[in-house]
Amino acid sequence: MSPFHFGDKSALGTIVVFVRDLLEPFYLPMMMTIEQIADANGYGVVFVRKSNASNQHIDYMALVGHQADGIIFLGEGTMKLFEGELLLAMGKPFVIFQGSGALEGASYLRVDNEKAAYEAMTHLVNHGHRRILHITAPMYHFESLERARGYEHAVKDYALEYQHKIHIDLDYESIYDMGCRLGELVRKERLTAAFCFNDRIATGIIDGLVDQGIDIPGKFSVVGFDDLSFRHLSRNWIPEITSIKQPQEKIGAYAVEKVIDMIENGIYDASKTFRCHLVDRDTVRML
Repeated sequence: MSPFHFGDKSALGTIVVFVRDLLEPFYLPMMMTIEQIADANGYGVVFVRKSNASNQHIDYMALVGHQADGIIFLGEGTMKLFEGELLLAMGKPFVIFQGSGALEGASYLRVDNEKAAYEAMTHLVNHGHRRILHITAPMYHFESLERARGYEHAVKDYALEYQHKIHIDLDYESIYDMGCRLGELVRKERLTAAFCFNDRIATGIIDGLVDQGIDIPGKFSVVGFDDLSFRHLSRNWIPEITSIKQPQEKIGAYAVEKVIDMIENGIYDASKTFRCHLVDRDTVRML
């Protein structure tokens, strides 16, 4: 009887990908791309949920990170500063997506959040909107700070007559409640549009405004960020959201290709900023 074989060949090495949330739709295209390219180059991939904000009691970096040939961190808070310092001292190949940039010598992959937010605001301004609200995540997220700067620069450059930011947690029920409360503010302040930190916030805000009798985009326009659909969370039928698209597949491909390059050739300078683009859909109208 011939022996049972589990696979065709052994991997050249292992790449561990620490992900803030394995079920987060934003990261899924990156994870799929990473796995496909790694496999095509002879590397196995292990995905591990890891976040500084979670209540995990196991040290997953100690458990699997040090045994990896290369590491990819996907999401803010997946790597502690001391972990990165240790990896640099060990000469371990790694890249970080969505990090703050605080670790000197590390390779950071980022998107130009500020420029993308400015593009979102420009789109609204070009459609005649001048009283635009910014609804953002808490400012301890570095992305919140960057997108808020894009909003602020657009307000200044286009001499807009209104500037106001609302900070909100990313829980959908809280977002929906805020959307309901915004109805009064929209009418009182004569607001015509909002730029939202992401599409989850945009969906909840639209959902709440619709329940307050405010038609989207007939009476109020909305731009989101990330180009993800959360319409399944909505209590109402809502239109497809005009949004900023991040190049997830390109980021995933670049991350794994650079880690493999580090493993095989010792080339460690891989930092890069990626461009986003606006996807025009159904939530912005011309005034």
